[in-house]
Amino acid sequence: MKTKMKDEPSVKVLLHVEQYGVNIIAGRLSGPADNPSGAEMALLTLYGVSDPPQITFRVRVYPDATKLPEATYLPAQNVVEMSFNWCQFERVMSLLATAQAAHAQYRVDDGKVYADVHGEFSRAKRKSKTRKRR
Repeated sequence: MKTKMKDEPSVKVLLHVEQYGVNIIAGRLSGPADNPSGAEMALLTLYGVSDPPQITFRVRVYPDATKLPEATYLPAQNVVEMSFNWCQFERVMSLLATAQAAHAQYRVDDGKVYADVHGEFSRAKRKSKTRKRR
């Protein structure tokens, strides 16, 4: 039996994003919600290769200044649910569209929940598509 290292998270879910879907809900571009239940403005669903296997990340996007619900892992449904405010949505979409590799992560360290979407980018120079002048 493998023993847990002291610094290892008690729960860890990692997804290597291969595709995603976006649903922007019309008519919900409003101010902050006191109760975020049912107030989401968009839903982003992330799919890919995960550890543990077959996990999907659902990211609910709420009006700015809404107090976000804590991220949760629902192992019986193979889903991690997390939230962002609307002001973060464009950056997350840009990351998913431009990163060489995108990932989503959920973990619990010493009872504290942490969840994010992050990417890997190359600093290598790209060849210029402009022609040299003669």
